[in-house]
Amino acid sequence: MFLLKKALKEAGIIPDKNCTELRNHPHHTGAPRVTFKDLLPRKEFWNLLKSLESLENPTSLSSFANAHEVKPHLVCEVVSVLQKLNYPLVIDDHHGQDILVPPSHSPGIHFEMSLCEWLALQAMFPVIGKEESKPHYALVADKLEDLEAHYPEYDMYKLLEEEEAKEGILGRLGEQAVEMVKKIEDGLSRGLVVQVHWGQSRVTSVYPHKLVYLEGELSLVGEDAGDRCLVSFSVNDINSIRFDVTKNYQPNFSPIEVDDFILALRVVSGNEERLVLKLKTANDVDLNPPYHFLANPYITTNSEGDVIWAASVEVCDDFYAWLHDLGDRVQIMDPTHVATGYSEWLHRSSEIKKAS
Repeated sequence: MFLLKKALKEAGIIPDKNCTELRNHPHHTGAPRVTFKDLLPRKEFWNLLKSLESLENPTSLSSFANAHEVKPHLVCEVVSVLQKLNYPLVIDDHHGQDILVPPSHSPGIHFEMSLCEWLALQAMFPVIGKEESKPHYALVADKLEDLEAHYPEYDMYKLLEEEEAKEGILGRLGEQAVEMVKKIEDGLSRGLVVQVHWGQSRVTSVYPHKLVYLEGELSLVGEDAGDRCLVSFSVNDINSIRFDVTKNYQPNFSPIEVDDFILALRVVSGNEERLVLKLKTANDVDLNPPYHFLANPYITTNSEGDVIWAASVEVCDDFYAWLHDLGDRVQIMDPTHVATGYSEWLHRSSEIKKAS
């Protein structure tokens, strides 16, 4: 980094006594001297740099230059940059022909980051994105994509999208329902039994398992702490919630059994649909909408290269809202009546916006 900064300050390359002086090379005869600063904004520089770094075997300088449609002296300048950054690539004279000789072991840059540092770097992504027109952008973007894919559990933007999606759902609920949801989530995170006050002065102690849409309404699914059976309550029917910190309840049902209970409720109500979507890309689409239970999800690629996603879902207005948030990144393939229902929902939503 010291060499790089110094080179930029002096608008040129600092001679290194341990490197071959390429400016005196025959290929430089009559060619204007090109400085490091001149090379940095040029696409050819980055392409040559990447190719030279990827060399595995000795290669003719002239054939390498021809393959990249550049003059040999430009390749020499890039080799000079590599040498002055202590990269051991050399040009040898072999029977009157200049040969690019790569090192036996290509050095790389390795560094570690703490979670805090990785989050800070992710926060810089929008700033990095402004460099999209620069020739070096693709190299940086590809490396950052690799890092994101390697550490999906630390994806800051996924967390932000989840929070934004939840805020969108809460914004469509009434004030009291929002308060109930926040208390239920608090109980879920702490593993506490909650006293649910609902209906006409009825109270039920519930160990909460999941908040999920059932029959079009956001509902609490949990265990009745009294008779230890699974129950569900619409959040809109809950009047108030209190935590029971005195009860140390051991759950009677596993997450799989809770999911089976939700599926059984869907069978009874007849609200479940096997939805098939075509995605432009699976990388930037969050396929886990908050508060929706997706049964038997499946993703594949068809013969035309399209990403196809399928899952058994409960279709409701909030699910349509999630599809709307995905925009043109998804297309409903099947069933057709869901696509029709989505179009009708869009029309109703636009009418409501006009009226407001």
